[in-house]
Amino acid sequence: MLEASEHDAFQQAMRWLRLLASRDISRSERQQWLEWLDASPQHNKAWRQVEGLPG
Repeated sequence: MLEASEHDAFQQAMRWLRLLASRDISRSERQQWLEWLDASPQHNKAWRQVEGLPG
């Protein structure tokens, strides 16, 4: 089971994945995603997890 902070990071990663997959994003949005990704090792871990989910 995920801890609360891991669960939050996973939920955030899912939101980013939906946004990135849904449309072209602006430079600002891409920069925000990259900043989120670099802000925490948990963010990076969560991102790797959601990338591996079947589409």
